[in-house]
Amino acid sequence: MAIADEVAAAVLAGFKQGVIAEAKRQSVMLGKEVVRELPGALLDTSTLV
Repeated sequence: MAIADEVAAAVLAGFKQGVIAEAKRQSVMLGKEVVRELPGALLDTSTLV
């Protein structure tokens, strides 16, 4: 049973690292998109109420 617990812990640790890496990648992509889109959005006052 201890081996199964160790394997499960290793799999979960690997999954967690993968999730963290993907979240970092997506946050970088989102940041780049915001930098690209924000200047135009700030200049477009037609959407303001």
